Amino acid sequence: PDLREVCAGFLLRRLTVANACHFLVWADHHAEGDLRRAALEFISQNAECVNSEGWRELDRELLTEIVRYGLDGPQAKRGRLDGWQL
Repeated sequence: PDLREVCAGFLLRRLTVANACHFLVWADHHAEGDLRRAALEFISQNAECVNSEGWRELDRELLTEIVRYGLDGPQAKRGRLDGWQL
């Protein structure tokens, strides 16, 4: 594994309410799929993440994807919800 994969694995094992949104932004920026999926799942299952400092870092696309992930599970796709606009 390369350094990026090692770092992503390290972060994946340390997901918390306080850091999940930060990790999602990092994983999205670095195209790190495993950490990104884990962060999406964690956030969708832990509503208290909306009170974290990292929640304010999320752009519209990531917020939409969190909602979609919560509704559709892991098969959620990036982008607009059918019939919804966030």
